Amino acid sequence: MAAIFAAIHLTFSTPITRASDKEFNCAEQEVQINIGRDAFYSRNLSHDNRVSCANCHNPLNFYGDNLPRAQARSLTLLRNTPTLLNIALYRRFFWDARADSLQAQIHEPLFAPLEIGSSTTLIQNFIDGYNLPSTNMAKESATTILISSIKKFLLCEVTTKKTIAENKTLRGKLANSAKEGERIFNQSKCVNCHRPPTYTDNKLHDIGLERIPLVEQITETSGITTRSYVPDAGAGNSKSGQDNYYAFRTPSLINIAITPPYMHDGRFNSLDEAILNHGSTDKAKLSKKDMTNIKVYLNSLTDERYLNKITWP
Repeated sequence: MAAIFAAIHLTFSTPITRASDKEFNCAEQEVQINIGRDAFYSRNLSHDNRVSCANCHNPLNFYGDNLPRAQARSLTLLRNTPTLLNIALYRRFFWDARADSLQAQIHEPLFAPLEIGSSTTLIQNFIDGYNLPSTNMAKESATTILISSIKKFLLCEVTTKKTIAENKTLRGKLANSAKEGERIFNQSKCVNCHRPPTYTDNKLHDIGLERIPLVEQITETSGITTRSYVPDAGAGNSKSGQDNYYAFRTPSLINIAITPPYMHDGRFNSLDEAILNHGSTDKAKLSKKDMTNIKVYLNSLTDERYLNKITWP
């Protein structure tokens, strides 16, 4: 397992910005959206024709998999599969924030041997099947076309231009318990990391979770091989600096009620467990009623546009 992280060293060279209004222009982009949608569900891009993006990001599970940790073929990976709902509104990606663009996020699982494990040849064959006209898009490499098309699909069909927190009409009038939950949420400083409208600060934090040994560590001494397990070091696996060890990206709380389980390793099966963990620390010490009201507030962040829209094509 440790070898999975050894090759990951993405830099933060691209400006970290939310998707622009221009990128949300889906009119006259039907060809690109269709390519992206087809690619998202196609197993033909996989080296063994067994895996697609939708295997882990199943639309029927709100673009997640409802598993504690991702399952790649017969192997359980280290981290929980985040939902892709509203993915284009975020500024850093993966649990360790190692990608600072949606393109970089798409690229990694596309080529990762334990995930889709595609190749430039498979991608070229896939794109050749569309007989693209002589346009600016057709002049790009097949890999660039594929990744930009998947991004366009995610922008136009899996992301809303504004979160439900920004849409007062959809959110409606909050119940009194939700209003009280919002007050407690703000007062107890949950809002410091989970900032509206995306409810994430896009930063890395070590919040003091119990460090469960999951990562296989292989040591060879005097010809003897020893296997042991150590905790997932979070961003410490891909970024230098002691502060990055055991630090993980703040997840969004938009649609949190419909996208269990929770935390980077899926250790909490329910929203109640996650709230209890955060609300019973020395800093918070929230009452049971306070935590119940916070749960009502978090439920109000469920975007019902997705509940009625998501289907398997």
